[in-house]
Amino acid sequence: MTSGTRTRTGAAATTVLMLATAPTAALAVTPDKDHDGAQAVPRVRHLHTVTTTPAAGAFRCGSLLLTVTGGTETEVFDGLKTHGVTFIEIHRLWKHVKLHGSDHRTYAPTGSTREKVVLVEPDDDNPAWATEVIELRFHHRHVGSPGYLREVIKWRNGVRTDVVTGPCDFA
Repeated sequence: MTSGTRTRTGAAATTVLMLATAPTAALAVTPDKDHDGAQAVPRVRHLHTVTTTPAAGAFRCGSLLLTVTGGTETEVFDGLKTHGVTFIEIHRLWKHVKLHGSDHRTYAPTGSTREKVVLVEPDDDNPAWATEVIELRFHHRHVGSPGYLREVIKWRNGVRTDVVTGPCDFA
């Protein structure tokens, strides 16, 4: 949900490298047996991470500029790689985030980001299919809401579309 979110889908494709290069201890590996009952090369890898960082970003709602001044962003990453296909699901949530408005008021956002990505070997850098939905609403207890932001980013067959609706946008 940071102002760099527009590049997150591409970044999610890169995170598949975590599945390929993560230390064995970080991966829950499901080994298969070959026909002789001997241990074969693992074909299923799973990676789950939770990362919390300071929230950052700025938004514009008409002439009102909203800048993040505090709070955290938590990202939950789940990846599963099996038989050359990687499935990634990412959720991002903000907690205790405050925004300072150019009208000298403090606003609180609500919303979330959900992203699903499918990567197919050998091209683990470009999603075969991806959808990211960002939904935010900005609130002030006396003024109400100056607006909302809804962005849908899709990758289909190598073509990226980005549709933003609502009176607000990333600054």
